[in-house]
Amino acid sequence: MKFALVGLGLAILGLKLLDRWIPRALYRALLTTFIVLPLAATAFAIVHLWHEWIGWRELSLFVGLYLLTGLGTTLGYHRLIAHGSFETKPWVKLVLLALGAMN
Repeated sequence: MKFALVGLGLAILGLKLLDRWIPRALYRALLTTFIVLPLAATAFAIVHLWHEWIGWRELSLFVGLYLLTGLGTTLGYHRLIAHGSFETKPWVKLVLLALGAMN
């Protein structure tokens, strides 16, 4: 699984490097496939492993951590560090950056 994600990342990087020479429609189709395919595979795995390895506890942990780490990435790294668009207390900054690092 880890190697598949690394391969997917390399494929997206290669696609971005070649975007000037690839027709726009093909570029959008490939990019959409690279975004939708992992989400569809995750949904497929959840459906097929329900009541065997995955239950409500695992699903709620997955959704909760997905939202928290996404919040840490968008608010902590992007808005707070990259743009400096707001000021916050040191402990809030620590929590946001820790959540972003979990991603």
